[in-house]
Amino acid sequence: MGALTACSHGDPQRSVTPAASANESSSPSPAKSVDPAEQLKQDNIDDAKATLIDYYETGSEVANNSYEDWDRLQEYWGNPDVATPLASLYESEKQAGNYTKGATKVISMNVTDYVDDPTDSGAEKVSIRACVDTTGTTAFNKDGSRSEGGVDRYVNVYTMQHQGVDGPWRISKDEPDMTRTC
Repeated sequence: MGALTACSHGDPQRSVTPAASANESSSPSPAKSVDPAEQLKQDNIDDAKATLIDYYETGSEVANNSYEDWDRLQEYWGNPDVATPLASLYESEKQAGNYTKGATKVISMNVTDYVDDPTDSGAEKVSIRACVDTTGTTAFNKDGSRSEGGVDRYVNVYTMQHQGVDGPWRISKDEPDMTRTC
């Protein structure tokens, strides 16, 4: 068995490799093949999760700006059952002059379901159970008084749907459960 000859220290160009002895072959080991379907599935899951994180970041920016530009959030909504009540909520917050300081964060996500698109047209679905943390956010009324209520952490189950092979991911179902903490 050979000794270690290099350390990576986070550098992708350097790797830990055993030194070859006179009796050992120095030919590379065969690379593991990655199933393209599994790789696509993982890429889709990663993209859906990234979209959800971006949605919360954008939502915090909108709320911190008195909901003036809440329409920025429409690009994340992929179903009228999601878009209609949220548009109404954000417009009423805007009209009331309410705002927040800070940011709501998704602190964990678990994929609960993945549905392939049998037509290969890019309409896959990913269901995600998200733990949402609002402890970094304070809500205010128009007069600057603190808005009371809400919970620190809760579970929200999302169904994200791909909008075509090269299209974005959108929220097609949004099921918050304020009674379930995480």
